[in-house]
Amino acid sequence: MSVMPFGKHKGTDLELVTPKYLRWCLKEIKTLSPDLKADINAVLSGKPQPRSDYERIDEMFSKYWET
Repeated sequence: MSVMPFGKHKGTDLELVTPKYLRWCLKEIKTLSPDLKADINAVLSGKPQPRSDYERIDEMFSKYWET
């Protein structure tokens, strides 16, 4: 899951940022990376974001780490 890398929502999961702000970012910020644009569009369209490699590995091995 991606986080907002800048602005008033810096560090916030994209899914928790208001759609209005995400749409504003797409419209006004011309230097957004292609990956961030794709993540924002995925959130706005309601599609689940792909999990990071870390999240997938963590899920696979979590049963071994629990005590």
